[in-house]
Amino acid sequence: MKSNVNLFQIAALDDPYPAYAQLREAGPLHHADDGMWYVTRYDDIQRLLRDRRLVAGTGVVSSFGLSEGPVYEAMTSWLMALDG
Repeated sequence: MKSNVNLFQIAALDDPYPAYAQLREAGPLHHADDGMWYVTRYDDIQRLLRDRRLVAGTGVVSSFGLSEGPVYEAMTSWLMALDG
């Protein structure tokens, strides 16, 4: 589902939970204008995290052209870059 979701704006609200509930009710998957995909339901997220076909990306590290060195080591140890 294409959406104009901006999670940063929602998170800045005093009470973001009604907006999160609205997202979940609208559908489990939202493709935002920033190119990100948002999965809004816990069971779906758990299924995705456990799916062995999906692995952590190397996009950030690759986009910097890094293959070694201290910055590479730091970036590849980020939680988002780890599997398992």
